[in-house]
Amino acid sequence: MLGRFALLFAALSLHASRVELILGPQQQPMKEPFGVAFDRAANMYVVEHKGEVILRASRGRGQVSRFAGTGEAGNSGDSGPAADARMFDPHGIAISRDNSFLYVADTRNHTVRRIHLRKGIIDTIAGTGQAGFSGDGGPAVKATFNGTFGIALSPDDRALYIADLGNKRIRKVDLRAGIVTTVAGNGQSGVPADGAPAKDGALADPRAVAVDSRHRVYVLERNGNALRVIEPNGTIRTVVTPGSVTPVMKGPKHLCIDREDRVVIADAENHLIRRYDPKSGVTSIIAGTGTRGAAIDPDDPLRTELNRPHGVYVARTGDLYISDSYNHRILRVKEPDARSMVRLEIQESSGAASETPYQRIAGVAHFRLDPSHRLNREITNIARAARNSDGLVEFSANFFILKPKNGGNRTLLFEVSNRGGKGMLNMFSHGTSAMDPRKPADFGNESLLRQGYTLAWLGWQHDVAKGPYALRLAAPKAVGVAGNVRSQFVADQPTRRFPLTDTGHVAYAVADPRSLIVTERGGPHDSPTPLPPSSYVIEGEAIVLDREMTPGRIYEATYLSRDPEVAMLGLAAIREFVAHLRQSDQLRFAIGFGVSQSAMLLRAFLHHGFNEGLNAGKIFDGVFAHTAGGRRAVYPTFAQPSRTAAPLRAVGYGTEGHPLERVAAPLAPKVIYSNSSYEYWGATASLLHTTRDGKHDAPVPENVRIYMLAGGQHGPSGFPPSRGRAAQLQNPNDYRPIVRALLDRLREWITEGKLPPDSVYPRIGAGTLVAPAQLNLASGIQFPAHALQPFDGSAVALVPQVDSDGNDLGGVRTPDLAVPLAAYTGWNLRTARIGHEGELIGNSGSFLPFSREQLLRRYPTLQAYFDAWEGYARKLADQGLLLPEEIPQLRIAAQTKWEWIGKQNSSR
Repeated sequence: MLGRFALLFAALSLHASRVELILGPQQQPMKEPFGVAFDRAANMYVVEHKGEVILRASRGRGQVSRFAGTGEAGNSGDSGPAADARMFDPHGIAISRDNSFLYVADTRNHTVRRIHLRKGIIDTIAGTGQAGFSGDGGPAVKATFNGTFGIALSPDDRALYIADLGNKRIRKVDLRAGIVTTVAGNGQSGVPADGAPAKDGALADPRAVAVDSRHRVYVLERNGNALRVIEPNGTIRTVVTPGSVTPVMKGPKHLCIDREDRVVIADAENHLIRRYDPKSGVTSIIAGTGTRGAAIDPDDPLRTELNRPHGVYVARTGDLYISDSYNHRILRVKEPDARSMVRLEIQESSGAASETPYQRIAGVAHFRLDPSHRLNREITNIARAARNSDGLVEFSANFFILKPKNGGNRTLLFEVSNRGGKGMLNMFSHGTSAMDPRKPADFGNESLLRQGYTLAWLGWQHDVAKGPYALRLAAPKAVGVAGNVRSQFVADQPTRRFPLTDTGHVAYAVADPRSLIVTERGGPHDSPTPLPPSSYVIEGEAIVLDREMTPGRIYEATYLSRDPEVAMLGLAAIREFVAHLRQSDQLRFAIGFGVSQSAMLLRAFLHHGFNEGLNAGKIFDGVFAHTAGGRRAVYPTFAQPSRTAAPLRAVGYGTEGHPLERVAAPLAPKVIYSNSSYEYWGATASLLHTTRDGKHDAPVPENVRIYMLAGGQHGPSGFPPSRGRAAQLQNPNDYRPIVRALLDRLREWITEGKLPPDSVYPRIGAGTLVAPAQLNLASGIQFPAHALQPFDGSAVALVPQVDSDGNDLGGVRTPDLAVPLAAYTGWNLRTARIGHEGELIGNSGSFLPFSREQLLRRYPTLQAYFDAWEGYARKLADQGLLLPEEIPQLRIAAQTKWEWIGKQNSSR
């Protein structure tokens, strides 16, 4: 038995909408509920406009408490606790998207009041408490209104719109300046002319107002029985008139906007809920029978009876909440989204060979996606993918889950698979990077397991070679699409074979061998020289030349291909898979983690808006993108997500030089970008936090932290180090303990609101971020003449300044770097043996041990060294950038370096 967690793997069926009683007379007596809203913690707020209070139900339908109002009519309480304030017949309610404030229309007091959600303090932001019309162009708190019924926030939280019913106007309060203006209505009762300025025309009883994502303002008229829209240019038109719907609208009381920018209307006197779609112009009935009653059909909202519904609200999940006012209850219409479905096919399930009780689950995730949905339209070529009978695009991907048997810490840690593999057990738990983690050694010290994370992986990359437990996306093809594919190869040794794919991935097929062109060039910006067609042939997924390629030179093939996979569906797969897992009661938070190529994918995930889910609001609460640098995955028609920019690699593929992603609240996760020094030299990392011309530091949003791991290479070398293909010894500065500490800080940030340490990275203003020509030469080290720059020349990438030892300034230093025995650099160079001598070598840094004289000047004894080393390590732990339990093992490693360097010096 899979137990309760098995609920995660049930398919989301396409049955009819479900109707549920959320709050009602049996659970919570209410007096004519009206406004409903949710905060980001899923607490529901309900206005009782005859009870004179606002109720709060924890997580939607749990414990109910009085949040605001004493239950007695009146006008009092400003600057004090909202629970002690008096209101008079409140109606509309709105919560800011940054989750700071709740606004309520205090109708018979002719005001709008604001409650600080965390502090619970109430004040008045519009209206004097007296009925009238005055104040346009001045402070809203000094203006008069006449019956404030409906209110709505603009999508950016900068403006509050008020249905000033008695004055027959829609008014707007600029929430930054506090100034009120009229946007529609001249105070006269009538019908406005289509296309005329909204503020010059008449309105008939504007009862409610709502604003869509395009800043169109919808006005619902109670006695006019009409729906009108104010365009962003200030003109007004009528979109629903009494004669355009059957039965005609009768005393509509409220409206809201759903996720598709459709307008949901509470048609109170008809006991119906309607929905207007601005794309089609169609208005349909989505709940209610048209007859007053109280019967609930749990399987059909159209058979569920309502009694003068006065409020509607569509949550981020897409669920519709109805204030069934005269039945004194709140209903939820939970409508399965036929646009998206996830079915997890479990192929294996077993226990994990670990001391911590965990279950290992492997299988295939099957997806169905609506290509016309606004969140899917940006997916390259999705319109050309085959569709099923429901008009949906079908695809699948392998998944792998390790779940705690005891419930765990309610946090999903999702690793974006790097080239089909699994790496986070190695990064965070000293385990292996096994394709099928199940043995004790695979889990290392079990730190992730002991903390109770649910660990998950999913195939997102269509070109991963098939293999046991390799995570791969089975994407549909964009049928009928043709175009050129580019492939590059740089040999490190003489060879005649040129693979069309990157690092063992699956290549796009050559549609016409006659289209193949092969070129050769010396450097990235050199002009390519075509090779004679007679000098090469195609063999499978490779080109074979009639002579050996010269090491260090760039060879490129272009050829015609057809019917590419819709590769960008990998981002949608991650979005839907994580949203599906989050439906479990066991999971409350989700963190996305990725290294290198996978971190580039996370950057694309945020950039293209995939952190907004179709059914689950925000997908990731936290994102940890490690060593992406200034690189981001890109998705042209023939996407090759395995190709990542580096010196002499993926030249001109456009993956480098991308600025920081900026995601608007409330969809913005907490983000940590960590990069080693190498990413500054070889992956344009400085562009995360500078202007593109490299002249100024750029501001970093509050939800983002950036850490440079000083003196590190892309992935730390083992010890003792070797040169490999490089001119210098590989860099063994192990910064992974800092990465492990940062994961703890990120989880505290998203679960407790505890701020992590401030960003630590080199800055232009501090003199710690410079061009290579400005590096400190006091160390006697000969630095490279240049760092990798965006190929298109659109930006300037900079590198960290160094101290007199040659070690980086401006970043987080490990104890080995802060108390150094060597210079650790983020660069290394190619040798004549592998060609292009003196060019930066991809992913490598250098280890330049100090001489015996340098060591003795700095540390007279081994104890002096360890006193300094341990003092810094403890300081780093106090800052939250090192886990205290790691210090003993790191000290042993530091002693090993001391002894090894001593032997090297003795043998010189």
